Amino acid sequence: MPHLRYLICLLGTLLLTACAPAQRGVSGNTFMSRSPEFTFVTPKLEPRYSATIDAILAQTGFNKAPLTYMVSEGEVEGTRAAAIVIVAESPGGWRWKQLTPSAAHLLGVSHRVTIAGKSFNAISFRYEKGQDCFGISKGRDWIVRRFTRLERHDSQQLFIEYREYSPGHATADRLHDFEERAQQAFELSFNAPSSKLVFDSLAAMPGLSPLHIGTLMGPMERIPLPLYTPKTTQR
Repeated sequence: MPHLRYLICLLGTLLLTACAPAQRGVSGNTFMSRSPEFTFVTPKLEPRYSATIDAILAQTGFNKAPLTYMVSEGEVEGTRAAAIVIVAESPGGWRWKQLTPSAAHLLGVSHRVTIAGKSFNAISFRYEKGQDCFGISKGRDWIVRRFTRLERHDSQQLFIEYREYSPGHATADRLHDFEERAQQAFELSFNAPSSKLVFDSLAAMPGLSPLHIGTLMGPMERIPLPLYTPKTTQR
């Protein structure tokens, strides 16, 4: 019964993930995670905020999804820029779906890009005033490049955004240059971080709503139960 074996493995993975401490945090300008294993570095941007919170997912009956984030800010080529990395867990019985933007002006779609040897869903769009749950926009419009990847049978979501202040219209050439800068603004490695993790103590993002960040993380769906049809005895 391959479906039953798959379900047992999935439940075991979710149980181990739930029982294990979320060993994720910031050291210097590096975000480190043990589950999934990766390091995320922003060489030109300074980490400002980091915390672990319980996002609230309205579509799952307001279940909670623990997540850890880091927000880095600075300037890239004289332009105000920011980067966000998030690792979010799904609540029991649910799994993430690939994220697409809503209530934002979509500029272009790259269905798949490869970063550090792994496939990501990537989109480019604009954040208009008042649409940013992290409060980085501060009354300005930003151009955004978002990368998402699902891990561990879709029970974990790796979410990365790179943003720049965009005072004008994004032409095709400017969009292409921006997307190139976005992928060069961080260094991502899926190698295991150091065995001894020591994290810096950064402030939590002020005013971050658990419900709003839950909406940011995107759609979910219930994990389907395997269908089992008993065999009939032939006589």
